[in-house]
Amino acid sequence: MRELFTIDKKNYIENGTVGKRPSVRGIIIKENKIALMHSLKYDYYKLPGGGIEEGEDLIQTLIREVKEESGLVVKESSIKEFGYVRRIEKGLFEDIFIQENYYYLCDVEDNIEEQSLDDYEEEEKFVLEYTTLEHAIDINSNGNHGQKADSENFRGMIERENKVFEIVKNEVVAGEKIIKEKAKEDKTCKINAIVYLIVAYASIILFLKAPGIKNSNLQLFILASPALLGIYNAIYLRINKSKISRETLLGCSVLIKYGLIPMYIVGGLINTYLLLIMFIPFGFNFISSPVIITMLSIYGYMDVLCGNVFSCRYLKKAKEENIYRKWQIIVLTVFQFFFTLDVISVGVMTLKERKYAKITIVVLTILGLSIFGTITWLVVSILKFLL
Repeated sequence: MRELFTIDKKNYIENGTVGKRPSVRGIIIKENKIALMHSLKYDYYKLPGGGIEEGEDLIQTLIREVKEESGLVVKESSIKEFGYVRRIEKGLFEDIFIQENYYYLCDVEDNIEEQSLDDYEEEEKFVLEYTTLEHAIDINSNGNHGQKADSENFRGMIERENKVFEIVKNEVVAGEKIIKEKAKEDKTCKINAIVYLIVAYASIILFLKAPGIKNSNLQLFILASPALLGIYNAIYLRINKSKISRETLLGCSVLIKYGLIPMYIVGGLINTYLLLIMFIPFGFNFISSPVIITMLSIYGYMDVLCGNVFSCRYLKKAKEENIYRKWQIIVLTVFQFFFTLDVISVGVMTLKERKYAKITIVVLTILGLSIFGTITWLVVSILKFLL
């Protein structure tokens, strides 16, 4: 994370006792206004956030502190680093007080929950306000802060916040541009997943009618179109990896993996049927069945591989954001390359993220019933053949 600036008061005893308390703060911009905590008692503005508790990382602290102070619920997938500020001055209880304040750009849910203020925040009468940065800087610089104005620590905090406000103001257009680009790429990513799913079905349907198409190159293109689209999607995701949210990648994985289930079920039934008729001693079944089974299996596995670009990119992003343990990432990644296991693994991801849980339960139930039905049909068919 980049350093925005350092405030060093040099009002402390060198080589004295040192106290540290890092904090995290959220920069939430909505319709050209910024979400700030306004102290009604001392009339000043500051960004929502607070100190890191034991066992927390920066992101967890950001989400918790913003919710407690303001009632705003941060969308974890929207969080983006903005910068940090180091503040060094004489402490209240130690010779040197060092505070590193980490700032993140983020979006929030539409609903606002009840505040959970501590005693100090209650006493200062903190309320959430969306206001302009110019107004906040003016109030912080010229407002009547009462007895707070005599506190050197308070003046240092106001200096820090105003400097951050100035930087945010100068970069707000760039910040909004990043958010808009992120939303645009999220939408494009979803469209790419939908198009891939459509092409996966359309190509096999058109290929079955390919005997009527005399151009062999066109036949090959039709059959290979999912692979070509998969390569395009892999390149697209690579280029835009920082702009596409983890949630969007998970949604695209769900769409493709669950959307291809009917194709896999039908293909599996066809392959099972062809496998059975191989043993009928008539015609060319012994020769033709293995050929068709191989072609269908290769095509189905190609769809699996090309659809994996979304789920594998999701897992890579989840690894970077420490959503899973290392061994879980390895297992889930390996599962992406096997029929049925890939669907189950995506289901596990949705339950872990608490996203698309309802559809996951429905899909896994249908998948389980389909597997049971297929095995039952296979056993009955074999018994009938043998008897």
